[in-house]
Amino acid sequence: MWLEPDEWQGNAEPEQLQVLSAHPAHRLHSQLNYSSLRELYAVANREPVTIHPDDAQARGITEGDMVRVWNSRGQILAGAVISEGN
Repeated sequence: MWLEPDEWQGNAEPEQLQVLSAHPAHRLHSQLNYSSLRELYAVANREPVTIHPDDAQARGITEGDMVRVWNSRGQILAGAVISEGN
């Protein structure tokens, strides 16, 4: 019997955002995190989080802001990158 997961793309409440985690482009997961490549992607010395311009504007987030991303299992601080995506 299939049970609907607690979280899945499309079931967020209107004020919530869905987090999608892409494979890092410049490293193998957390490996090489302290390499010179970190300067290419770090935002305010944090991992980047990409947010759509409409969602950023609704929350008062600007490029480079440090933002808190959280759910019931934990939280991180990340640097905001505003983009319409690929």
